[in-house]
Amino acid sequence: MACKGLHLTCCLKRLWQCNCISHFSLLSYSKMENTSSLSGSLQESPFDQIIPVITQSVPVERIYLTGRQRHKIVVENIFNVFINPSTEESSYDLVVIVSAEERRSENELQDVIENRCKVIAPVNVLIMALPKFRQLLDVGHPFIFAVTHAAMLLFDSGTITATLNKLPDEKEFIEQSRADITGWSHSATVFLDGAGYYVQAGHPNMSAFMLHQATEHCLIGLIRTMTGYKVHTHNIDKLLRYARSYSLELNGLFPRNTPEEIHLFQLLQKAYVDARYKPTYTITQAEVLIITTRVQKIQTLVQEICHTQLNALENSINQAGIA
Repeated sequence: MACKGLHLTCCLKRLWQCNCISHFSLLSYSKMENTSSLSGSLQESPFDQIIPVITQSVPVERIYLTGRQRHKIVVENIFNVFINPSTEESSYDLVVIVSAEERRSENELQDVIENRCKVIAPVNVLIMALPKFRQLLDVGHPFIFAVTHAAMLLFDSGTITATLNKLPDEKEFIEQSRADITGWSHSATVFLDGAGYYVQAGHPNMSAFMLHQATEHCLIGLIRTMTGYKVHTHNIDKLLRYARSYSLELNGLFPRNTPEEIHLFQLLQKAYVDARYKPTYTITQAEVLIITTRVQKIQTLVQEICHTQLNALENSINQAGIA
């Protein structure tokens, strides 16, 4: 069985209604594999080291594995280009449920976990406080439904006894998502228009801030459409890492594979704060125009992905209704 994005929630819901859920694992919110397949790949995984690092750094209630991303290793230098297709590096997508007593912000907790784990293996972490987890569980939120029924539970403190009390309403989700797309897409367009105005008016720093906001709105909108969950961060690097599960092309727009590309991305990444408040932040008109073109491509690509996803989910629901 193959289910993509919120298709997964739809498929799981049908299976749950038929009492047929057994061995499912969620891979990057976009690919279904049976548990034995993912478990087999985990036999060589670093989780026996990662889990203690996380639990010793943060008061954890549960840790879910939601995906693994595999990257071929390419070594390039002035003497040789070495590509070994059999050699891979893996990064892991985790949902970490933290104790209600934790007072640090989600962004701070994410940074702590990712920084301490990266010497073992790269991890992309989504943090959720226990009260929020219980709230979403109680209302049958599609994101929590997918995680609790398809992701692999790596750690459980044993203190969570709540169960899902309500099935997700896919039609309601589609309706809300279409309204959301209209909202964030309009906001992104306004920010892009603002970027054009400010660069022409001789204020490239403010233009960079507008480009940051356009990018942020598009990526948060994509993640919400694909998972049902709204992330809260201004960090474009984090948003692109989340979005990588749904489109490799997005990350390709800011490849960061040369000093020039790294510089361009850092101009966008730092624009939320530095472009407004740091006198040392400088960006040229030419750099603004390059980034603008790429952000416009992000907006177009994200809109296409979201509409395709919702249309596919709607067709799946209609076909299930006919059946």
